[in-house]
Amino acid sequence: MAEEGLEKTDNELIHIGKPIPFDVEWMLDQLEPLMDAAYKNKDYIRDLVADLVSTYQITDENRMVKGAQ
Repeated sequence: MAEEGLEKTDNELIHIGKPIPFDVEWMLDQLEPLMDAAYKNKDYIRDLVADLVSTYQITDENRMVKGAQ
């Protein structure tokens, strides 16, 4: 299976999920500025999310948000 963290079994319909390892300390360090930006509704929040989530992609459509500062 192409999904990260999934392991095949003999039954093609059953896959076992495995946790993907990550740096907990780094994650916790990233949460404070992300929470601050979210609370203050800052327009750079998507950049912070992109730094945190490797699969998140910023597009022109989701970059512009009405009312963002």
